[in-house]
Amino acid sequence: MRGRRRGVAAGLAGLAPAGVLSGCAEQSRGQSTATASAAAAAQTTATEPVKLWERRELGAAVSSQGANSWISVTDWSTGISRARQTHPGPLVAYAAASGEQLWSASPQGDNVVCSMSKHFGGASVIGVVGGDGCRTLFGVDVATGQRLWSVTHGRSQDYSVRTETGAIALVDFGSPSRPDEPSVCFASDDGSPLPATSAACAAATEPKPRLVRADGSPADVDSYFELARHGTVRIGWLSSESESQLFAFDTTSGKEIWQRSRLNGETVFADGRGFVRVLPDGDLLNLTRVDGRTWATSAELGSVQGSGFVAHVGDVSMFLRPEPNWHNPWLTGYRIP
Repeated sequence: MRGRRRGVAAGLAGLAPAGVLSGCAEQSRGQSTATASAAAAAQTTATEPVKLWERRELGAAVSSQGANSWISVTDWSTGISRARQTHPGPLVAYAAASGEQLWSASPQGDNVVCSMSKHFGGASVIGVVGGDGCRTLFGVDVATGQRLWSVTHGRSQDYSVRTETGAIALVDFGSPSRPDEPSVCFASDDGSPLPATSAACAAATEPKPRLVRADGSPADVDSYFELARHGTVRIGWLSSESESQLFAFDTTSGKEIWQRSRLNGETVFADGRGFVRVLPDGDLLNLTRVDGRTWATSAELGSVQGSGFVAHVGDVSMFLRPEPNWHNPWLTGYRIP
């Protein structure tokens, strides 16, 4: 994904107010529909997916995901003829369990967000890049959205921002035409430089995996797009091959386990129990639990209404559900059995 340093900032076109939870009109009775659904689900042993909440997706898109929450970038652009103006918007955080907004803040000030960590796990501080020329790295408190520190990083090439507990790193995308720039790390608590030999920096700058095809030839790791990882198996596709092919690789040896044709619209994600296959069927998404090493079905999980899988955060799986005659779909949270 080279050369897309600003891609996250332009990902949402036409900003509306942050998404509204379905059933908010009923909050005067003391509880939203989403919260009530979550409470009922907690008292039920489900054999089908249980819908916990639903909200408008615009303004709540999953830009970065953590252990139990996600953050949405709400920058937006408008274009008239050849002129385009970008408007900085706040970062907005949501709780995965309820779909409710946790905070809205602009730690980057009046600047757009150029890049941010796609995942922050259980870290308390996330890295966000913005500022003039996209040369400022901000440390942002995950719990409040408050800016804790900022540093000028001085990188001149494309990079990704990675967040781990204790460290935030800028990792070069790399290119066949030039060597990678060394990664740089900063301490999460104050933004001070961290040595590359530190344990926190090593975790944040995990090297690209070494992947080996079934015939023993190396796979092009720069073209590898990972969909899911669980245990000792990673599943994804290679843009150097075809998006219509799925590959499974062993996380320890890097060796290919299998290759298979990818059905139209098919994808896979991982939760705490293993891999879940998602297959479109009209306006439904059929869910099955599969063995990562064999792709054999181990359980039928039922169906959800939707057009595509979005993310799995905490123990909640999120999907998009289109609405007829309305351009802005619903983002729905389910608990999968």
